[in-house]
Amino acid sequence: NTGNSTGWFLEWVEIDAPSLGRCLKFPCGRWLDKSEDDGAIERIIFPAELQTREYIPFVPYEITVYTSDIFGAGTDADVFIVLYGSDGMCTQQKSLCLNKREQRMYFERNSVNQFIVELEDVGDIIEKIRIGHKGGGLNSGWHLDRVAIRRLLPNGK
Repeated sequence: NTGNSTGWFLEWVEIDAPSLGRCLKFPCGRWLDKSEDDGAIERIIFPAELQTREYIPFVPYEITVYTSDIFGAGTDADVFIVLYGSDGMCTQQKSLCLNKREQRMYFERNSVNQFIVELEDVGDIIEKIRIGHKGGGLNSGWHLDRVAIRRLLPNGK
């Protein structure tokens, strides 16, 4: 609590736990500042059960992407994936990289990149996938060799 304007009015904290299928809201409505409210700069807060949202839990998938070994195969574009199951179920479109720095690091020529991604459960059989990129920038084209997808068990295996 040093420097100018260090105070913070904390309305609430929201934690989304896709693997549990719950989004918890922890209301606070208090200042965290030595010169405001009661002067506390930390609080113990509890989830508000009536504000907890539940939804179908996500499951972890291990996605391994192989970029081809040909000239110009790599990309710095935002690569995304959608999984389709046997009963017409599909996931939302999910970017594999969290930020532009990761986009520059992954999907280089002759590279193998592995991601653990939590997505909607499409069932035991993945019938097809849609993988691509959002373009943009110079040389955003990409030559994909193959993709391997494995649904992980609860213990990470």
